[in-house]
This record gives sequence, C-alpha cells and structure tokens, in this order.
Amino acid sequence: MKKMIDKPVAERMAFWIPADHYQPVQGQQVLVDEKKDDGLANVSCTLPSSHAYELTLEGKHVAHLNSQRCTDGILLLEHPSGSWELHIIECKRTVNRNKWRKTKLQFEASIQRAMAVATGVGIFPAKIKLYTAVRNEEIRDEIMASPVLSKITPADRDAFTPEELEKYHFFDWFDPTLELWVNDNIPHEIIPLDDQGVGNVQIQFI
Repeated sequence: MKKMIDKPVAERMAFWIPADHYQPVQGQQVLVDEKKDDGLANVSCTLPSSHAYELTLEGKHVAHLNSQRCTDGILLLEHPSGSWELHIIECKRTVNRNKWRKTKLQFEASIQRAMAVATGVGIFPAKIKLYTAVRNEEIRDEIMASPVLSKITPADRDAFTPEELEKYHFFDWFDPTLELWVNDNIPHEIIPLDDQGVGNVQIQFI
C-alpha cells in the first residue's frame, strides 16, 4: 500500500479533509474579508507562490479543541524548498488593550486548528507569521493617557515578572514578534486599513 506521504498534497487533502475546510489558491492573489461590523474589512494578499491553500475553518467545529475561535484568514504556503508555512490574518475595526488580548487568543486557536488540518495530511509547517489588519489602533493612545503606563520603558519590560507580563500583555502590540502557543518569537505584522476597511499586504516567505 502506498504511504500517504508519498501521494500528492492535493490528493491527500481531497481524501482526508472535508471540501468546505479548504480551497487551493488560484494564482497568487487571495482576498481575506470580514463581513461582521466589528472587523468589516477586505484585505488583498499577494502571495510569493501559487503553491498554497486557503483554510476555511471559521465556523467549523473541531470536537477535540475547547476553543472554537478562528481568525478571518489562514493560508498554508509551500516554500520552494518543500517546507510549509502558516500565515494567519485577523481583521479588526479597532484594536485596544482588551481586544488585543482576544485577538491573541484567536491567533492561538487558529494555529491549533490549522495544525490539526495540516498534520493530518502529513504537512508540518515549520514557520508561522501573524497579521492584524486594523483601521483604528488605540493601544498607543491608551498607554500615553495613563500616568503609570506611559512611564514604562523597554528596560522595565525586560524586567517584568510573569505576573506583570500578564497584566501589561498589550505592550507586545509594538513588538515584531509574539510569544504565543509554543513559540517564543512568531513574527507579527500590522496591516493598516483605510476608512472603508480596505488594505493590502505583500506576503513573503519567512
């Protein structure tokens, strides 16, 4: 019997994964959209390769996971070397301290869901990148408006205790990487949206 891993990816996906959970990318353009008012957006993504799948997992129940949260876009990209990457996009009208905490939980849950699909067909993404597409970023103003928060320096953050890291979790909005899931340094990129919720991003291999 031929091993699953020896079969083409398209064949593995078609056999093991429900058809409404993914779609092959046609060309190198993908539109990630959010139709709910809180994140109403259209993000045009230009990919570095057409060897990619869009995982359509929002609203799909995963019985073995407690969290059913999901981001607006999950892209599975094949690198020319044959390795795979996950690129995960969440759209928000506004990001403040509380919404940023919820967004990070969405990122973690989406990584888990995407990994469940990918590893189920013998794909083991080596790298992950996260994107937040946002119209209104309020975290900076919230910090500057606080006499306490506005005095916290990068050196102070480096000395944070675990309790302080949790309390002041929102400072990582300004960092190029996030500590999420089982990784200490997942790249994170902010995609600015215009007043109509339209934006674009040139996705590169990590």
